[in-house]
Order: sequence, then structure tokens, then C-alpha cells
Amino acid sequence: MRGIFRALLIFRPLNLVMIGLFQISTFFYLDFKIQVEDLNDLTLYVMVISLLLITAGGYAINDYFDRKADQENKPNRCYFQLWHPILYWLTYSLLNVGGVLIGYLVSPTIAILMVLLAAILFTYSALFQRLVLVGNVIVSLCTAFSIYEVYLVFPDTNFALTLFFTIMAFLLTFTRELVKDVEDRQGDAIAGYHTLPIVFGNSRAIMLAQGALVFTIVFFLLIHYQWISTLFSGTLLYVYYAYNIICVVLPMWLILVRLGTARYTRDYARLSTGLKYVMATGVASMLLF
Repeated sequence: MRGIFRALLIFRPLNLVMIGLFQISTFFYLDFKIQVEDLNDLTLYVMVISLLLITAGGYAINDYFDRKADQENKPNRCYFQLWHPILYWLTYSLLNVGGVLIGYLVSPTIAILMVLLAAILFTYSALFQRLVLVGNVIVSLCTAFSIYEVYLVFPDTNFALTLFFTIMAFLLTFTRELVKDVEDRQGDAIAGYHTLPIVFGNSRAIMLAQGALVFTIVFFLLIHYQWISTLFSGTLLYVYYAYNIICVVLPMWLILVRLGTARYTRDYARLSTGLKYVMATGVASMLLF
């Protein structure tokens, strides 16, 4: 049983839960016209399942192409080795076919988008993640899409707020991918990848990550000061400010500082986890709308 559980980790279940919660939170809290009966709208859950199946397939195919690098970067988490090749490819195929077919239940457009997403994730794992910055941008766009898709399916969702959270997801994911590239540099070099730290060195990759994080902090504060704060009043305004300062801005600032002092692989692993935490707390702020 333990072996089966470890094999299923190839699908990154925690990440899938986060993506599902991102979409559900966007639907429930950024649609100000939502009615009680909308809570039973199966279209939402079908959309979420469709995306999660495609995303799970993306994680699986990434482990396949990353198996050489993972033997160096994370030898205790090489989940692909736990799968029989036939079972692996069958599962990967079923996830993608299932994701597309279920997406068709939402709309033909979503089905087409799922086909494109599956193709992008495959191409990313096979080629783009090996190139300077290209892979980072693609992963960031895919993460941002998970939030923006809700607006595509449910146009009553507040567009401006959805766009704000979509941009934040892109920026934080882009920063995290840069940090992960530094963390995984040794194994990526053995596998023949050409990531930013390998081509230009760790220092430049860290500088870009710091620059992206500074931009993210400034963007976050500016948008809140100029616009989002006007959506709240009274006690709720102070609660919203306190939450975002403590749970979003302060962690980003601490990560920014520690990027300058990090030296070892474990340091970058912690910073990568910290950025994932910020993404989760940032989306959780939707609950206050």
C-alpha cells in the first residue's frame, strides 16, 4: 500500500488540491452576482476535474523526461521508477483523453484548450524546460491559466479581480521557477539542460528572481492602494490589510532578503516552498471579498 501511495506522488496531489482550490475560490468569491443555487452548478466541478486530469498528466510526463536530472536532484523522489512502463503510458494517455472529454462537457472551447494545454505540457517537458527562461514562462502561464479559465467559463466573475490574481499567479510562479532552477542546477547540468543558472550562473538567476519579486511586491501594493482597498470599508478594510501584510507582503519580503543570503540547495528548497505558501495565502485572500 505504501508503494502505491508513493507511486501516486508522481501526480503531485498537493499541487492538484491547490489548483482545484484556486479555481473554486475564484468562482465562489470573485463572482459578486452568485446565487445560492449556483453553488450546485456542476459545470464548475466538471471544469476543475478536467483541468486537474490534464495537469496530473503534465506532472507525470515531466517526471519521465526529468528522470535523469531527478536521480541527482532528488534521488528519494524518483516516482517514475515505481511505475511499470506500460501502466505509466496507459495512465498518462487516459488522463489526457479523460481531461479533454470531460472538458467537452463544459464547452468545445474548453476541450480545445485542454488539448492545447496537454500538448504544451508535453512539449515543455520534452524541450522547453531545457531552454533559458522559455520553460519558466510556460509554466507560469499555465499556472495563471488555472485562475483565468474560471472567467472564460463563468463571465460573471469579476474580470478585473480575476486578472489581478492571474497576474500574481504568473509573477510568483515565475519567481519560484527561477529559484527551483538554482536549486536543481547540478542535476539539470548532468541532464544537459540550458537553464538560466547553468548558462549565466546562479548570481544572475538570483538577481532576476529578486527583481521579479520586487516587481511583484510593488505591483501588489500599488494595486491594493489605488483600487482594491476601495472595495472594502470599516473593520473589514483593516482585517484585509492586516491579513495581506502579515500573510502575503511580509513573507515575500523575507524571501527577497533570504535570496541574497541563500547558499545551499536546502536554502533554495525552503525559499521555493515559501513562494508556494505565498501563492496559497494570496488566493486565500479571496475569501474576504
